[in-house]
Amino acid sequence: MKSLLRWSLVLLPWAAGTVLAQNSTNSSISPLELVSQVPQCALSCVTTSFLTSGCSLDALAPCVCTNVSLLKELSGCVQSSCRWQEQLELSYLTDDLCGAYPHPSRDFEIKMVVAVLAVITFPIVLLRLLSRWIVANGLQLDDWVTLVAAALLGATLGCVVTTAKLGFGLHYWNVNPANAQLILQLYFAVQMLYIAVLVLAKLSIVAVLARLFPDRKFQIVNKFVMVFLIGHGVVFILVIGFECTPISGIWDRTIPRKCVNLNAVAVAGSVLSIVEDIVILAMPIQQLRKLQLGLKKKIAVGFMLSLGSFACITSIVRLRLLVKFVESYDATWDNVDMVTWSMAEISSALMCGSLPALRPLFKMIPGLLTTIRSTHRTAERKETVDGGSSLSYLGDKELASIPPIPAPEPSLTESEGSLVIKIHIAEQLDPRMKPLPPPPLQPLTYQPPWRDSGPPLTPKTPKTPKTPKTPSTPMSSRSFRREANAYY
Repeated sequence: MKSLLRWSLVLLPWAAGTVLAQNSTNSSISPLELVSQVPQCALSCVTTSFLTSGCSLDALAPCVCTNVSLLKELSGCVQSSCRWQEQLELSYLTDDLCGAYPHPSRDFEIKMVVAVLAVITFPIVLLRLLSRWIVANGLQLDDWVTLVAAALLGATLGCVVTTAKLGFGLHYWNVNPANAQLILQLYFAVQMLYIAVLVLAKLSIVAVLARLFPDRKFQIVNKFVMVFLIGHGVVFILVIGFECTPISGIWDRTIPRKCVNLNAVAVAGSVLSIVEDIVILAMPIQQLRKLQLGLKKKIAVGFMLSLGSFACITSIVRLRLLVKFVESYDATWDNVDMVTWSMAEISSALMCGSLPALRPLFKMIPGLLTTIRSTHRTAERKETVDGGSSLSYLGDKELASIPPIPAPEPSLTESEGSLVIKIHIAEQLDPRMKPLPPPPLQPLTYQPPWRDSGPPLTPKTPKTPKTPKTPSTPMSSRSFRREANAYY
């Protein structure tokens, strides 16, 4: 009480001048009202910040609400001095004072990064599954692991976009206090989904390597890496899931709670992820040296390894951001870069495991294009021969100059007659073509060349073999067969 009275007396001259100039200000709350409602734990922070701000009394709100460095200093002082409930009370006061002023936001940046990653990653995963289905006539273990990881990646990106809509990307003091608890819950879910997607994506890559290289020593190392990845995922998911006691204390800061140092856990997990990336990149190098690869295949393998190194680079950038903002008092603004790089890390890991499976699908594309071209050319030739497209450019005079098409001979078949008509049209269009010779006449009867006279011989008709007689069957047996045929 004495502290509140002391700071009120200090602010009295300043507050009195502000009240006299109240008609000329647009603020919805006066400094005197602000001081009376500030929690006692934050009173020293508020008075010190306002007195050292250098703002005039008649323009307090425009000066304070647009000064990001001043608000950041005030927010850090309040977070280190007050409990969560008292921070919420001061947040409501700040919202009343600065609600009419624009709030810088990075939500568009978050949504753009998520959209780009989704547009690139999900089609690659779908093409990978299609390629495996065509080549292997089904999906293998690594394909199912990739499918689960892609589904979890979609859930992760959805949670990130939702947090951006609720206020993630705003400065900490501009976030609506009513959304604070929901943002913390979604951020908690994103942390666990991030670990699950990253571990599953790396397991998929290791499973692909196990299928490609059957060397016994390589298989032993591969299994050891798989076990280590699974253990890493389980341990860190449990640590994140039970980071606070009780668990509801993770998002409800108003209750008594006891939590682990989450920043230390995040840094340890990031360092471990970088080590895993380096090991996975180094695993196939010794096996690739044993293979006699051409230049194109070497370039393809180098591209795959470079993509894997990009995933490792994203992990390093994420670690640097974690260390930089380990004690940030503006988490909803400063952690945007860390979250976007985390999404890029797990997306690139999925792409790295899916791109090698697309090679058979790409090899099928030239053959498919050749088939489409040949089919198109065949259709054009058929239209030209049939007269559908070649006669369309002729005028009435050219069509009238073409003599009538002779009727085919009665002895010709339908296909031979159609051929005569087509060749006749070609002769009229191109006079350089030789006329079609008359079709040969077939003799009505067969007569050998060495016989000059005598009645014509007709070929003998082969005798039809006699049908063997069916042995007589007793009436009782015939009736049984007839009844069986009727039912079956």
